[in-house]
Amino acid sequence: MLSFIHKKKYIKFYFFILFLIYQPTVFSQIDCSHILRNAIEKYHEGLYEDIVNVLPKIFDKCDFSENERNDALKILISSYMQLDEIESGHEYMYYFLKENPNYKINLTSDPVPFVEAINNFNIKPMFEFGVGLSLIRSNAQILKNYTLWDVADYSKSYNYKFKPEYGFNFQWNITNKLSLQLSAFRSEIYYSREITAYTNLVMNYSETTEFFKFPIGFSYKQPIYKNWSLIGSLGVYSSLINKASSEFEINDVRVDPSNNETLFNKKESLSDINDSRISNNFGYYWGFGIKYKIKKFNILFNISKLYDTKNYNLPSKRYDNILAKDYYYVDDDIIFSYFILSLGVTYNLFHKVTYKYD
Repeated sequence: MLSFIHKKKYIKFYFFILFLIYQPTVFSQIDCSHILRNAIEKYHEGLYEDIVNVLPKIFDKCDFSENERNDALKILISSYMQLDEIESGHEYMYYFLKENPNYKINLTSDPVPFVEAINNFNIKPMFEFGVGLSLIRSNAQILKNYTLWDVADYSKSYNYKFKPEYGFNFQWNITNKLSLQLSAFRSEIYYSREITAYTNLVMNYSETTEFFKFPIGFSYKQPIYKNWSLIGSLGVYSSLINKASSEFEINDVRVDPSNNETLFNKKESLSDINDSRISNNFGYYWGFGIKYKIKKFNILFNISKLYDTKNYNLPSKRYDNILAKDYYYVDDDIIFSYFILSLGVTYNLFHKVTYKYD
């Protein structure tokens, strides 16, 4: 008797769906939510064959909302799994995860067969695109110190300041942990030095350089807790100087007793000294940081160290530029390294779904 009642319910449901499928005008006026509720009721009654025979036919006919579509897919996948039609269930699971790459299982409301099935899949974004903002601080390794004026002391250390850096990053996730990164940044560095002569002259030199940096390298991600991961990176880069400018100030520290002012002061700004600087450089870098995933976005904080490999100043211009001729300033042989603090955001693109046991 019970079986007969189930058959009658199935026949009514089946012919109702057929009628809707072949009558698009009528179908468009039907409440799709009502159709979904009927399917859910049948799932709880154990009528899995009814669902797999009917529900796939209406996906392209019924204008489900996003939540309704997800619920329909969950019921359909669970029904296939209950019927041991694993291949069909996995086919719709691929479809579900493609539409919902950041889905989080709800153990309270999600059907058990659906939860068991989704745990058999890996999903990862194939690509990430992001932007970043950094603070960069240079440090000069002096290869050789040079002098020009015998009565001047050119040996004092360099001073540095943090300057801004910004750019974008593109990442190809080769595996769940290993990625290839391509980046482009606009960077700025600052350094200054003091030179003294006799007992009364103090010369302050400062330089600001704007350049573009193009790193390429690999990063490795190690999950540590829920959405948190540790990131390590290693790679190489090239850089192109866009503009190098300097400021030179000479002061006589002696004071004129009549007006209590210094005897001599001269300040000049040189807007373009590119011809005395290397136009392009190459280097290598390493870094580490932390990554937090929020749906389709990732927030990253990173600390990195970069090392140039070529002399920043052109030896051929050491005594043949405006600095040497007019200001008695001579360039050292130096190689820069950089300390960078970065904060960035990336967006996940083109997710790949794979079965764990393939």
